Amino acid sequence: MRVTSLTGRLAAAAGALGIAALATGLAGPGLATAAVAAAGHPARVTGIPAGAKAAAAAAGAAIARAAIADAGHGPAAAAPAARARPAGVMPVPVKLTLGQWPGRAGTRAAAKYYGYPYPHPPACTDGGACVADKWAFYRGQCTSWVAFRLNELNGIAFTNYYGGAGRWGDAVHWKKQATELKITVNTTPSPGAVAWYASTKPAPDGHVAYVEAVNSKTSFIMSEMNYDADNGFWVHTITKSTGDWPTAFIHFATVAPH
Repeated sequence: MRVTSLTGRLAAAAGALGIAALATGLAGPGLATAAVAAAGHPARVTGIPAGAKAAAAAAGAAIARAAIADAGHGPAAAAPAARARPAGVMPVPVKLTLGQWPGRAGTRAAAKYYGYPYPHPPACTDGGACVADKWAFYRGQCTSWVAFRLNELNGIAFTNYYGGAGRWGDAVHWKKQATELKITVNTTPSPGAVAWYASTKPAPDGHVAYVEAVNSKTSFIMSEMNYDADNGFWVHTITKSTGDWPTAFIHFATVAPH
């Protein structure tokens, strides 16, 4: 879940894309489809709109924590070994579809444009049922999206049990888990890294996203799921000047720039 420093997202999208478009929950390319060369991001505002606050309150922090609790991340499984790519072999660069799809339109967009295998999961963080995905995270959550991307692009068999040192669990635990497994963690983005956000009062479980491309040391494109605690999906540019910069980056494996 990520209602963190990016809490003005829905309001920003309303200004950039139009209130009516957001209200319909459309997932079509009309909302935002562009090649990386035309990358941009909607204007940002600070603070949570009243409607968003009410929705978050309705879901309840207790429900969110229970829904993504470390103890409920699916059945135990043996820790898989990394599926490393042969030297010099990188994934074929893909065209990024930039856009913001709030609510349940998010997983549909992720499935349509990127092949995410769960287009219609329940809104786990927003009071719905929590259904395990094939990586032992919950469908529609930020951790599920990143697990999918790491498997597809980084060539590693990442699951909730990756590394054999216990569960990765909620996003808030990922930095500690990576450090214990001697996976590189620093403050520099790279293609294929995980953007990690520490716990905040609005989002005690933290947040993770996937670094799709790096423009410079202070600008990169990331994809994220459940940014709005309701299965929303967003592929956009992050810059240090906006205040949305991740707390750290976890580098599982480097991939070719898109």
